[in-house]
Amino acid sequence: MTEHYLTVQEVAERLKIKKTTVYDMIHRGNIKAIKMGKQFRVCADEINHILGENQNTHNNKFIICGQDMLLDLLCEQANNLCDEPYFVRTHLGSYNGLYAMYQGKANAASAHLWDLETDTYNLPFFKRLLPGEDICAFHIAERKVGFYVQKGNPKNISKFTDLFKDNIRFIAREKGSGIRVLTDSLLCKYGINPDFKTFEIAGSHLEAAAAVASGHFDCAIGNQKAAKQTDGIDFIDFKYEKYDIVFKKIDLEKPQVRTLISVLQSEHFANMLSAMGGYNISNIGKQIL
Repeated sequence: MTEHYLTVQEVAERLKIKKTTVYDMIHRGNIKAIKMGKQFRVCADEINHILGENQNTHNNKFIICGQDMLLDLLCEQANNLCDEPYFVRTHLGSYNGLYAMYQGKANAASAHLWDLETDTYNLPFFKRLLPGEDICAFHIAERKVGFYVQKGNPKNISKFTDLFKDNIRFIAREKGSGIRVLTDSLLCKYGINPDFKTFEIAGSHLEAAAAVASGHFDCAIGNQKAAKQTDGIDFIDFKYEKYDIVFKKIDLEKPQVRTLISVLQSEHFANMLSAMGGYNISNIGKQIL
C-alpha cells in the first residue's frame, strides 16, 4: 500500500497548531519526518496515530502540559516504573496548559508565569486559573531568563526598556507562553501598551534564539538553555524564573501519580537534570502548595 505524506502546513492544520510548533516537534523527535529536498514530509499514519491517541486520552492516559523537554524525561522515568505507559506530555504553554486543565482536557500542567502584582511565580496563576479546584503544586527547577542578542551585542541591549528603541527589531513568544506573559507584564509595569510594536512571533525558545542568530532580529527573550544550544548569539540574563507543576489533589491518590512524584523527588532524576545543564535544582520536588 502506498503511504500518504503530509506537508508541514497540512500537519499543522490537522493538529490545529502552528507550523512553527510542528517544526519544533520534528526537531525534538516528537513527530517522525523525512526530508524531501529542502522540505519535511510526515507520514499521514503518524498523525492519525497522534490524533487517535489524543481521542482516547481521558480513558487511560494522564496528560501533563508543558514545553520543557525535562517533562519528557519525567514521564519516561515514571512510565518505566508503571505496568504500562500512563503519562503523556503535550506541548501546550503555561497559560494554555492551565486552561486545558481547568476544562478537563489535561490532568496536570507545568508553568513559569510571573505575576506582576506579587512579584512571584505561578501560585497566583494556579489559584486564579483553576478556581474551585482542590490543587497541590510541586517545584521543579529555576531557570535563567534573559535577552538573546546578536553576537557582540551591537545594539547595546542591557535592560528591558532598551526594547522600546525604534531601531530594535524584537521577536516575541506566542501569547499564553510564560515568556510572553513576562514580556507583556513588564510592558505594563513600564506603562507601555503591549501593541507598541507589531511583534513577530516565535513558536519556541529555540526558534526565538535562531531568529536572532540569523540576523533578522536584534533581540528576543528566553531561557539560558536555548541560548547555549544556539550559535551566533549572546545571552544577557536578567531574571530567575521558577518552573513548577500543579495537580488536582484527588489525583495524588492514584498509585501511578505517586510514582511520578517519587521520581520528581528522587536523587536520580535530580542528577539527570543536573547533567543536562541549565537548571537550578536546589529545591526540586518540594511541595509548594
